[in-house]
Amino acid sequence: MSHPLIVEAIETHFIPTAIFNNKKGKDAKVLKQYGEPSWNNPVVRIVNANQKNVVNRLSGDYSKLGVVNRMIDALSAYDQAIPEYLLLLKEELTAEKRGTQTAVLGMYCFWSGEKNIGAIGGVTNTTAGFMGGKEVVKVEYDPTIISFDQLIKTAKKSGNADHVFTSKEHEKSIVTKIIGTNKTSKLSRFRIDKEPRYYLSKTVYQYLPMTAMQTTKVNSLLAHGQSPNHLLSPKQLMILKRLKNEGMSNYRSAINVDIMTAWKALLEA
Repeated sequence: MSHPLIVEAIETHFIPTAIFNNKKGKDAKVLKQYGEPSWNNPVVRIVNANQKNVVNRLSGDYSKLGVVNRMIDALSAYDQAIPEYLLLLKEELTAEKRGTQTAVLGMYCFWSGEKNIGAIGGVTNTTAGFMGGKEVVKVEYDPTIISFDQLIKTAKKSGNADHVFTSKEHEKSIVTKIIGTNKTSKLSRFRIDKEPRYYLSKTVYQYLPMTAMQTTKVNSLLAHGQSPNHLLSPKQLMILKRLKNEGMSNYRSAINVDIMTAWKALLEA
């Protein structure tokens, strides 16, 4: 519940209220109204103005994804627009829960790779660097949204899959069919580029606390000359305005810094 984007969504779209168990008075009255025991593990209920449940209570699932799903379901129940940043957060958290896979693609320019591959649906993170003497992009993706062969085919179309590093035989076969023979090498030591998120790093957005997937998509949009602001929360947009007004020299880059760590550091600056 301490994730800054989850906190913001709760404060923006709902009226958060804490009801304590094992207490008398109004707290006990509310627990009785909803049939909750006087002593229980935490639950989350989203109710309307008539105190009726909007969605099923959340119990036993203390994950960030569980809370995000309930909020989205509640907003949908009332035909409310779902903020893009919340939908993106759901996609990222869902991919983390399912388990992402990694592919390492070689190309003539890894900045171009991050630009194009970062825009592909199902890609949750990109990291530019070097492997086997080639410029590569390490790609994290949700295999339930995009398969390995779909990823290679899409990256090839944009000129960002000249070579693939893998130690899996079935992946080597896929690469051979799509981009030809002698286009694979075994995985070796990966060295990150000294200028990660190149396009984002040249703008004020580099100081903005974001999730890994937000950063990936924002970097790609900036590289394509498009505004990424629709992927940001209202508070992130406020912070962005503050950064632009105060100048960038007063802050440290938030690139590759966990959003909770970066958010705390920025608020304390």
